[in-house]
Amino acid sequence: MGLYSAEGGDSDKVLGFTCHHVLFKTDEKENEDYLLRAGAPLMYVQLLSNRHFEKLLDSIKERIRHHRNMIPVYEVQIRGSERRVESDDEEQVAEAKKSLRTYQGMLEETIQAIKDLDKFDEKVKKDWSDPSQRNIGHIRTSPALSVLDGEDGFTEDWGAFELDGAKFRKTFKGNFIDLGAFSFVSLIV
Repeated sequence: MGLYSAEGGDSDKVLGFTCHHVLFKTDEKENEDYLLRAGAPLMYVQLLSNRHFEKLLDSIKERIRHHRNMIPVYEVQIRGSERRVESDDEEQVAEAKKSLRTYQGMLEETIQAIKDLDKFDEKVKKDWSDPSQRNIGHIRTSPALSVLDGEDGFTEDWGAFELDGAKFRKTFKGNFIDLGAFSFVSLIV
């Protein structure tokens, strides 16, 4: 998704634009025009496939693991700095105090990062686990992918979908949508 636009007129709807091949499987056998017809079932646009959602959860867990592995490293450095603070050498004491502050700060930041990542992990699981929770709108139109005639031979590969107003009404500010875990920046037309 790279572009958002207000529908205009009296409408408060916001449209997202992306490539046809992102919305539909497209190959030599499958490449059809799509236009939402009155009464037809909606075709939803989903943020993150199940596989990519699992990758997101794995990446959060990996970051937490990394931070947890750093705690004993910082603790060893803190203990070493604390011992050096007891020195009779003023220069070594000054350096040890500086090192102590640095590693204590790094330890505090790491512990806070773990807390923040744990909260984020829970929020993602709560708010995005069910695939239907990741539906961000429905497709309105998407012409079949085609290479246009003419000497330039540009490719036409686009689709428009209507964003789910309930999910975006509060967060759409014109050129930025914050989905919490996922943020998109786009241009205004």
